[in-house]
Amino acid sequence: MRPVASLYLLALSLAAAAQPALGPEERTYLASLAADTWQGIAYMADGESALPEDNTRMAGYTSVSNIGGYLASVCAAEGLGLIAPSEAHVRLARVLDACEKLNTWEGFPHSWLQTKTLAPTDERIVSSVDLGNYEAGLIVARQAHPELSGRISKLIAAMNWNALYCPGNGWLYGGWNTREGKYTDWYYLFLAADSRTASFLAIAHGVPEKHWASLQREREQVPGPAHYAPGWMGGGLFMQTLTALFINEAGTPIGRSAANFAWAQVLRGREKGLPAWGWSACVTPDGEGYIGYGKFQEEVVSPHAVALAALYFPHEAIADLRELERLGARASLLIEGKERASGFQDCMDLGTKRVPGKLLIWDQEMTLLACAALLEGDCVRTWFQADPLFAAGRDRTKDYQVSDAQREAFWQEVESLRQGQVRELRLE
Repeated sequence: MRPVASLYLLALSLAAAAQPALGPEERTYLASLAADTWQGIAYMADGESALPEDNTRMAGYTSVSNIGGYLASVCAAEGLGLIAPSEAHVRLARVLDACEKLNTWEGFPHSWLQTKTLAPTDERIVSSVDLGNYEAGLIVARQAHPELSGRISKLIAAMNWNALYCPGNGWLYGGWNTREGKYTDWYYLFLAADSRTASFLAIAHGVPEKHWASLQREREQVPGPAHYAPGWMGGGLFMQTLTALFINEAGTPIGRSAANFAWAQVLRGREKGLPAWGWSACVTPDGEGYIGYGKFQEEVVSPHAVALAALYFPHEAIADLRELERLGARASLLIEGKERASGFQDCMDLGTKRVPGKLLIWDQEMTLLACAALLEGDCVRTWFQADPLFAAGRDRTKDYQVSDAQREAFWQEVESLRQGQVRELRLE
């Protein structure tokens, strides 16, 4: 394995102009949050199955997004010193054992799986967006644990991204329905969406470069700092920031949009006098539903959105997380009759202070990966960006060809935004 200490030099070489420096208390707070969040993730991954469960109700199903997020989270936990390299190896190998047994189409597993049997659920969809998250986790694990690279590379090499590309419109299909034997009748067409990771990796694998140029960059027509659609009604902050957990997007057009959108959330909280801010897709406060695409609710905030905003505005985000904790959003879960520290609840209703008593592993994984990006080493992004597939995607995607000077200018603009000296970052 690559010594974790060497990540510091790699991180410096990959991102010379880093995000704003954190103070000692801020670092301590994020380290504590990362440790508790990892405990919640580990609980959902330590059941009978080799695959992590979708949520703390342990209902016997998961997604390949969850799997990819878990692989990256294991590496993050190791990089942050929360688990030993030997434990990380065992956890990663256990998941790989299951992944090698999955039924696939064109090398891709189904998006939703039964954790005990490893069979696909009744949905039977091979989803492009989930596969991007899955492969991103595999890439991180391949770089963090070279002794597993042979097994991981075999899984990655089997994936035929051209099979999910529509040459007619230049977009990725939503996916392939293996039950009906046909593509979905919808596509992933937004740049500022969680499907961006899949788009980047598809291009890295050889999908035509025009795919990236075809992704829509229309601005969401709402008051506040300009950002790309779909924005508020399109699932919230995770859509714009997810890819930044694996790739440093500072200085890119989408990084500028994400920073503006994150700042718009800060401003919305201030202007409306709300006790906290942070909006993204999450479970409903009763734990029974889901607030996703087109279902924005102003009274419901999600801590993982705040953690993602910390990629661009760490000082404001950490202060907001502390306030959410004061309001009761970081209460421990009662699991098997015992109180267990597990990070933040999935959401909170600001009016009633109700929390769902349920964690989604994907939201917890995003929180942990955001912490890892802000703490020493920026280990996960460093591992991902050390992989040949990242280099291939960067070289074929102009947006990611950002110089150190451009990154430095970006962070100066972000500070000007914080200080009220500019209204928004320019997107292009």
